[in-house]
Amino acid sequence: MAMVQEEEDCFIAFFPTEAPAYGGDSIEVEFCRDIQLPPEGSIFLVYEGKRVRHVTGVRLVDNGSTLHAIIPEHVCEETVSLSAYVGDDGAPTRRVSSRDAFSYVYDNVCQMALYLARAAGDADALAGARAVKTENFSAAQVLRVPQADEKLAACFRRFDELADDQCSVFTSCDSDTGFEGGQGETLLHVAARLGLQQLATYLLSREGASAAIKQRGSNGCLPQDEALNAGLITLADVLSEYTSGRRQLQSDVTEAASGAVLIRRTRLGTHELSTDTALTSRAIGSVRRAQASGADATTSTFPRQSKTNCGGDGFFSRTGMRATTFGRER
Repeated sequence: MAMVQEEEDCFIAFFPTEAPAYGGDSIEVEFCRDIQLPPEGSIFLVYEGKRVRHVTGVRLVDNGSTLHAIIPEHVCEETVSLSAYVGDDGAPTRRVSSRDAFSYVYDNVCQMALYLARAAGDADALAGARAVKTENFSAAQVLRVPQADEKLAACFRRFDELADDQCSVFTSCDSDTGFEGGQGETLLHVAARLGLQQLATYLLSREGASAAIKQRGSNGCLPQDEALNAGLITLADVLSEYTSGRRQLQSDVTEAASGAVLIRRTRLGTHELSTDTALTSRAIGSVRRAQASGADATTSTFPRQSKTNCGGDGFFSRTGMRATTFGRER
């Protein structure tokens, strides 16, 4: 990428200034004064946290004076910087910073995801998951949130606190204790019972899934029975194939991807990429190429960096086997 020049007499303003950590909301960005903007494919928003940086493409609205983009998923609750990178081919890229920070926060959906993960291994807590009500969330209210299933799955997929090396379908993220097979609730039972098809499908890739699909919960039901009772016929059929052995899980443990990152197409038709904070230039170049090609999902490998704050390196331990889930538009 061309050399980056800092715009000293201009900054950006944006709304909203915070969003749930699972992302997916829209954001609008305006410049403090009129500047010459290139085509959409040469403008990017960069969210920079302590460890992970997101690069997203934009759409121009209001006769080209405002940027519209989709807020990317993040790995934890954190305040990050937000900047716009503007540049044409062959010209220096301009970085326009903001005077305000952008905050990723944990809303009630995030809190429910954290509760479920920490309750894994506690059959009694999981059996009553539908009725749980704490100072941070009410399960009944969360389940009425639009796209609650998609948002809960995003929390499990991306949050460092819920990384594969922190907890499994059986074992709590706060404890090394758990159980292996037999009788009792698992996260897979709960997801199927609550009608959370995307979360249940995701959990099939987690450690302990091959045992969980054959385990009977507190009411004597297998996960496939719970899915059927919830009206999730497709999920019940899939779980039945795993239970019977007609379909095999690829792995109980997600393999680390050595710094692999994924480029995903958003519902705006733009692309986003998440990678280590040391790789801004290469990340922007990758998003630019993805938008030019119209790719839905691409895996790009960068050198893996050492872990820092905000939960360690859980994000990188999950990217390898999640390429298919990242291909979904959001």
